[in-house]
Order: sequence, then structure tokens, then C-alpha cells
Amino acid sequence: MKQHLPFVPRVFFKVLAITMSLVLVGFVIALLAYGEITNVDLVGSLISAPLFAYLIHLWLTLGKDW
Repeated sequence: MKQHLPFVPRVFFKVLAITMSLVLVGFVIALLAYGEITNVDLVGSLISAPLFAYLIHLWLTLGKDW
């Protein structure tokens, strides 16, 4: 039996959209509080946001037959 990572594109992209919206809100708050955002912040967010969204996607789809 071939095993693969579970992936439901419809759920993942909804979670990714919400995650990126929260990242944008975080950037706005950081700009207001500190006055700048570094390149490290941008790169780190672009790497970690999809990973976080995939983990939330797994949690939401856990045990459901898609």
C-alpha cells in the first residue's frame, strides 16, 4: 500500500489565506510599533506561514474522509 501525506487543497488554501492575512496584520502592528520591517521578517514569514497553514490544515482534516 502506497502512503502519502494527506492534502486537501480546498482546506489548505483557505487556511493559507487566513494565515497570510494574520501575517499582514502582524506586519502592520510591527510597523506601527517599531517603524520598520527587515528582510529577515519577510523571508521568515514566507517560509513559516505555509508550514503553519499545512499543520492547521492537517489538524482540521484529521480523521475526516475527504
